[in-house]
Amino acid sequence: MRIAFLFFKRNFKKFTGIILSLLSFLLVMNLILGIILSVNDNFKRGIVNNSDLYFMEVYNEDAPMDISLKLRDKVNSIEGVESSFFDFSHPVKLYDKGKNNIDMTNILGVETKALQYFNVDDIDVEEDFIFINRSLSDKKEFKDLKKGDKVYIKDYKYVKQGDSWEGEEYFLERTFYGFLDFDENNIFRNNISLIEYNSAEKIARGMTRTGDPYFSRFIVIVPEVDKLEEVANIIREEDKDLKVRYTLDETGSLPSFAVIIVAVSALIIAILFLISVFSVLSNLNQILELRKRDFALFDMFGVDEKEIMKMFIVELFIHGILTFISTVVITYVSFYLFRSFLQFDLLTEYLYIYILVDFILAVGMLVFIGIIKLKKTLKANDTMGFYKEVLKQ
Repeated sequence: MRIAFLFFKRNFKKFTGIILSLLSFLLVMNLILGIILSVNDNFKRGIVNNSDLYFMEVYNEDAPMDISLKLRDKVNSIEGVESSFFDFSHPVKLYDKGKNNIDMTNILGVETKALQYFNVDDIDVEEDFIFINRSLSDKKEFKDLKKGDKVYIKDYKYVKQGDSWEGEEYFLERTFYGFLDFDENNIFRNNISLIEYNSAEKIARGMTRTGDPYFSRFIVIVPEVDKLEEVANIIREEDKDLKVRYTLDETGSLPSFAVIIVAVSALIIAILFLISVFSVLSNLNQILELRKRDFALFDMFGVDEKEIMKMFIVELFIHGILTFISTVVITYVSFYLFRSFLQFDLLTEYLYIYILVDFILAVGMLVFIGIIKLKKTLKANDTMGFYKEVLKQ
């Protein structure tokens, strides 16, 4: 080990080219890797984890009501579909437990399992639930409203009296479970409050003389966004008159752009890696050529080849560690300045990744290439003629 350190000090300048080559490659790679990771995370946060994307809107442009109610059963059987429902939403008056009018909202019926896609955490609810839109929570009439309180929806229905149909108003009791913290988006633009789907359908059927509910469209929830296009195509094949709209389809350029960035960045890293490998090989060839005398003397004095390998590996390991530490320090300082002055954070979440990748490449690549080159050198030089030639120098 002591001899290895002596050789490290003696040959440090000879390894400068290798260290600078690796250092440059790793610094550029860290920057590109940080950009790739940042793009990927922003894509997940802004796109994949955006609940707006889960929703798919199906409609008949020419005849909104001309969608078969049986479509829901077929769509629910498609792989990737979590839930689906016809949009029976319409404005209603809200009343407190004393049946005093407190405001208006638009009720939308959804299945219980679909509540989570409307940012509802507590989905352990009874079928008489109502989640009232948070936009109403600041009004004084809602200040004292607590979970479990009864509220009433005032709606109307048609009732047949003799040979005619008469519309009459009625109250529907609901249990308040909380305020709905759901922002307007490309699919839902109105002030919506949620009730159970079957109740919403029953209300909608009662609002017509025929019992056929009014609806404006059909909504499908697909949590895995990579299946949106497949589900959309199946629905279009089911009925050629149906149009399908979803956010990711309209912003498709963003995922493609993200893929292009990742692909180009990966290509650049691969090219830089190859350049760095060839540079290390070239420099190691020169170093080993200059070390032939040392290897010849070791062999002549009976030093085992394995011991020579160990000494050289330790020396390479030290240079690798030096390169690794330098890379991490420069990366940390540079990315810290990026974060401080440019508000561009490539450091906080990715530092451990840089450390892991830099260690593997700085130490692993140098030692691995060094072992291969040293073995070839020792094997090629294993003749007495070689010793005589070297010692003449």
